[in-house]
Amino acid sequence: NFLQIYWSAYGLDEVMKVVKKELFGTAVENLNNKNVQNILLSAAQDMPMKRTLHVDICITVNDLVVVVHHFDQNTFKSLLDEMYQIKQMMTINFQEIIYDTLYEMQVPTDMGLQGVFSTKMPHLMSLRFNNIRTEVKKPSVNLKFDIDTRIWRHGEYAMSVYNPMVDVWHSVRRATVQDIALPVHMSVGYNPEAKSLKITMPRLPVNKLSITGIRSYVKNLVTIIQDEQDILKTCCATCHHHTVVTTGEKKNHHVTVDSKDVGLKYSMSIFDCENKMTPVTNNQEWHRVLGTEHKNTW
Repeated sequence: NFLQIYWSAYGLDEVMKVVKKELFGTAVENLNNKNVQNILLSAAQDMPMKRTLHVDICITVNDLVVVVHHFDQNTFKSLLDEMYQIKQMMTINFQEIIYDTLYEMQVPTDMGLQGVFSTKMPHLMSLRFNNIRTEVKKPSVNLKFDIDTRIWRHGEYAMSVYNPMVDVWHSVRRATVQDIALPVHMSVGYNPEAKSLKITMPRLPVNKLSITGIRSYVKNLVTIIQDEQDILKTCCATCHHHTVVTTGEKKNHHVTVDSKDVGLKYSMSIFDCENKMTPVTNNQEWHRVLGTEHKNTW
């Protein structure tokens, strides 16, 4: 596992008293009702003996120990101070690349040439977490933080055949693109006296964290790859090493909606579309989507 946290704690009632006092400036009040006290005393007879405050924390990354801490009733308050200082300056930038699918098979063709079937689907996730800014205006506590989450998934399915005459590969490819942007600019306020929780996600002024969206794009292509000697240009000066397989006139459609109630702008674009999906769908189009015939882009 990438990250593991091991912890052991005794005297959690004392921990909660310290946390409530340090964070919210309030103390846990003692019960004065005799009936409730008698019930608690009766229940306490079967309870294990109360232990003093004792907290052990161990954090490992890739099975390597990176943090070990021990706290007792005298040092636990320093833990809150250390966590507060770390939180104020902490910035996380996490990126991970994995392959949803990575497959390649080499086969001989009926012409005796080498053929390759491949599927490559890399998946990139990026997470930026800026420092949490805390504002304490008793009795309220306000937290402000920014999270920028983005996902890219660009891959392809390909069938390639080697051309020994000119030392290049001819390929038929289906390229796919999925991009997701989910940024969050948020502030959270909590008032323990009023027992109220307020969450604010402003969209103005417009910045990088104000735009959320999803993009999906698919195309079929024919390509010539590994043309290190630029043989294609000697045969056809105007040709390109990749050409999109098209079935007709491309359609582009854009819709924008401005919401005066919440002050947000919503937009949707359909581009390079080669079917009747724009500007509206119909029964025939849904049959086409669910059918088994060839579909280039939708």
